[in-house]
Order: sequence, then C-alpha cells, then structure tokens
Amino acid sequence: MPCSFRATRGFSIPVAIIDELAFFRVEGAVVDKEVMDSIRPAQATFERSKLIKISSPYSQQGELYRDFANRQSRPDFLCFQAASWLMNPSIPQAFLDAERERDGELFDREFAALFSDSISMRSTERQSRLAWFSEDSSFRQFQESNIRPR
Repeated sequence: MPCSFRATRGFSIPVAIIDELAFFRVEGAVVDKEVMDSIRPAQATFERSKLIKISSPYSQQGELYRDFANRQSRPDFLCFQAASWLMNPSIPQAFLDAERERDGELFDREFAALFSDSISMRSTERQSRLAWFSEDSSFRQFQESNIRPR
C-alpha cells in the first residue's frame, strides 16, 4: 500500500508489516504517526493482531524512535537493533570499511543501525541493535542485546 493514512481505511488488518517507517514522508510531511494511527483501529477486531515495524534508524524523532526510546517501559513490546554485519555476515569487511571511510554518519545509520541526534546525522549511541519493533507479547522471551560494532 502507499505511504498514506488514507490507504488503510476500510480494511481489516490482522497483520501489518511496516517497512522503513523512519523514512515515511509525503511531500515533505512526516506521516508516520498518521499511518500508525490508521492501522490500529483496523486491527481492533483481531485478538492476536500483529503490528511489526522494520526500519533503518534515522533521526531521534518520530514513531520509530519513540518506540525505541520507550522500549524498557513496555514488557509486551519487542524492540531490538543490530548492525548489518551481524544480520548479514556475507557483507565483506572491505565494503564496510570503505563505506565508513566514505561517510561515517551515513554508515552509522545504514550499517551500524544507530539513530542520529541532529540534522547532520551525528550518531550519539555506539551500541548497535536492529531497529525492528513488534507490538506482540509473544516475543517477550527475547532480551535486548548490546552488541558492539567491529
């Protein structure tokens, strides 16, 4: 579906997988909250509905970052973050080194999975984890892991 809060209206949605939530924009407006707010009512009739949010981190604002920042206060909420080289060990180290050298701030977001603290995208957090969020209590057994980049 298109990135629009109107697109989900009128549907029943037992499972929604939202890809690249941190980058939801329409003509410059950030619509992440409106899209999420339109999906939740569409899931209301399903006892075990799933809302899964997957994204590379971007800035320290919006729905994705809010979920990440509040992850400790929600026992029924899975949130984890991992660097690309941990999730996909087939990425050559030489490629990662070249990307880090080319643009360290972009590398932190795209490969180290770190949220940025400003418009210049400086990363403040040096721990990496995958920005994958799921509002599903069945994932409680997972623990947040702190894995340092190589």
